[in-house]
Amino acid sequence: MIFCCLLGVNMNAGKPIKQLNKACQLYFDGKYSQASKVFEAVFESDGNYFALYSAGCSARLAGDYRRAAILFERCISGGYYEDGDVYFRLAECFLNENDKENALAALETGWADFPQNQQILLGLINFYVTNGDVSEELIALLRLAQGNDPGYASLYYYMEGNVHSALGNYEEAIAAYEKSNEVDPAFEYGLIGIGTLHYDRASELYGKIIAEEENADYEILLKEFRTSLEAAIEPLEKAFRMTSDEDLKVSIAKRLVSIFGYFKEDDERYNEVYEKYAGIAAESQY
Repeated sequence: MIFCCLLGVNMNAGKPIKQLNKACQLYFDGKYSQASKVFEAVFESDGNYFALYSAGCSARLAGDYRRAAILFERCISGGYYEDGDVYFRLAECFLNENDKENALAALETGWADFPQNQQILLGLINFYVTNGDVSEELIALLRLAQGNDPGYASLYYYMEGNVHSALGNYEEAIAAYEKSNEVDPAFEYGLIGIGTLHYDRASELYGKIIAEEENADYEILLKEFRTSLEAAIEPLEKAFRMTSDEDLKVSIAKRLVSIFGYFKEDDERYNEVYEKYAGIAAESQY
């Protein structure tokens, strides 16, 4: 940001240039609060809105979110948007003040005016995810992100899978998880998503089995339960082999212990693999 701060400044205006140099030096020295005030003084001297924007960014880094928000709002009032980034920065300030209503309003306004701004798009996605607002609208935003930022497409497909899962769209969720692993074969979370979806579905069915133990639907539910539990094994084991994250391995192992613990009661062939994962899960206790 600072390396661009000379752009647009009136180079014939001696005082603003001196003030600007001082602001830049303060910024480089990590004196963000002081830098913000000097950047604002540059704006007051010659009306350069990038200096006002820099004042807001400096105040934000200083942790003075209220001042930063006021400065960003002045930018917007003056028709200066920094390609939409000012809305994203303003939303950050509101979020740090726990003002979710105004944060969302800033993001939505910015997105309406600058639909190509990736920061605003990701800001909206993070807002909805953080606040548990899973909806078809969020899925639409994630699909935009998948196309706009191929480098993180696997993550966005995984997030789409989570949204579909929360909405009860199980087939769509699995398709999104599979796509995340297809885009990046080393992305283990897509596989974990599939395994977890099947496992959670099995847990849900188990609750119904307990309730329907004396009912004619018992055998049907039991079959569906076993099918879901079995479906969780392959993706979870593949993710276990793939990941190099030891904590993640332990987490997956615990899930597999629960699965194989059920099946080994009926089939001794599962004893060995159960013991394997039980040993890994037990190591985490020390």
